[in-house]
Amino acid sequence: LRFADPSMTMLQIFIASCWVLVLTAHTRQARGLIVMSYFVTYFFGVFRLGLRQFLILSAFTISGYALILVNEQRAAPGADLRFDWLRFAVLAVLLMWLSWIGSYVAGLRERLAAKNAALEQALDKIRALAMHDELTQTYNRRHLMETLETECAKAAGNGRRLSVCLIDLDHFKAINDRHGHSAGDRILCELTACIEAQIRTLGPRPRDESFGRYGGEEFLLVLPHTSIDGALTCAERLRAAVAAADFRIGGESVSLTLSAGVAEYAAGEPVMGLLDRADAALYRAKADGRNCIRANGATAPAEAESVPTP
Repeated sequence: LRFADPSMTMLQIFIASCWVLVLTAHTRQARGLIVMSYFVTYFFGVFRLGLRQFLILSAFTISGYALILVNEQRAAPGADLRFDWLRFAVLAVLLMWLSWIGSYVAGLRERLAAKNAALEQALDKIRALAMHDELTQTYNRRHLMETLETECAKAAGNGRRLSVCLIDLDHFKAINDRHGHSAGDRILCELTACIEAQIRTLGPRPRDESFGRYGGEEFLLVLPHTSIDGALTCAERLRAAVAAADFRIGGESVSLTLSAGVAEYAAGEPVMGLLDRADAALYRAKADGRNCIRANGATAPAEAESVPTP
């Protein structure tokens, strides 16, 4: 397995060629049939070997066959070996032709491998584009909805808790109106980085949250294994981090705040019902003066683990 070719194709063909040469040297009557086995042996390497390897094997085989005929000519000076030399010439031509065929197939194989690699890279890029928001590079709405559907199905199946946090940047329209949409885009990217930095430090254990851009300046955080109290703790931590962060536009410090609505999944509840409750909680946060968190609890809470208090 340490070799470049773990199947040792060239070594196998080389050993087979040696055996054929031995049989050729000791059997003259069936020499034509024995020589035919060279072609079977060489075809064995068509999908493995390149031109250089084929030429080495061909040179070895042709040289070995020529030495056999020279030795026979010396042993019996009066022997008629014209047919054997003709067979030698045909063998040499056919082996050269097989070497060219092998190199051609090897080239096709390399080009196909390169195209497959390029195709795989393109597919990876397409998959990434299908899952991520182009601006913030977080998950997009489509992937978030798919994730939420999956998590709701799991929560309904095993009774574990699930919460969502719908986040909205306060007064974002004023930033766009005053500084322009490009500045607003940069602020969204910086806000995303700030929130993701907090999400990565939510607890001491590996987590499986899904965070992304829900639309415009709204973001959605899906929190599996989390009660509404844990989701409130998480949302408050994000709110405080954003309020304390120093965002700048062209050297000017910009104060940003966010509002969030939190809801916990209730057994049998449709996904849109859960999101509607989170949106209603977000609307209350906006109505209560922004820069705050409001919750809309589940109607049938179950026991499960919550996010640790920071």
